[in-house]
Amino acid sequence: MEATARALVYGSENRQVEARSEGDDMRGLASTLALGCMAFCASAHAQEPDHLVLSCAGTASRLESHSTYAQVYGSRGSAFGTATSTDEAQAPERVAIQIEGAGGRIHLPAWLVPPIHGGSDGWFQLSKVDMTPDTIRGSFGINFINHPHFTIDRHTGEIDLSGFARLNFEGTCERGPDASSPTKF
Repeated sequence: MEATARALVYGSENRQVEARSEGDDMRGLASTLALGCMAFCASAHAQEPDHLVLSCAGTASRLESHSTYAQVYGSRGSAFGTATSTDEAQAPERVAIQIEGAGGRIHLPAWLVPPIHGGSDGWFQLSKVDMTPDTIRGSFGINFINHPHFTIDRHTGEIDLSGFARLNFEGTCERGPDASSPTKF
């Protein structure tokens, strides 16, 4: 007995996909369900989450200036001077990132935030967020000079953030707690 099984499923971007199979009833139904599942799975994989919260642990680095003042007295008078040196300092830190569509915000530890800065309580608005299946890229403004950018490898979770005056952060990101989800414990 020949029959036609037909199902409508929604593929990527909510376009209707029609899955048809002809044959006996059971084989036709199985084929239709398989085609429908493939269309549904492909559309689910193609869609990016609208909301993503990441918690990143790693090493932060920045430039630090050190000044030394010296004054020398002798039988012929005195001399004085100041010497300034710049070194790179590192510290273990955490960065939080919240992505909302094409924007979001990033929280930097106080140790990385310069004295003159924008933002609010360490949070800075993200701009130019680009999410692909392999990477997440974005940038943000700390102040009128410093506009760091970051790249996150979505396979390994590694983050590389760099900005003006050797402001850097390297580490690994994991999904963080979502404010809309129930508490962890």
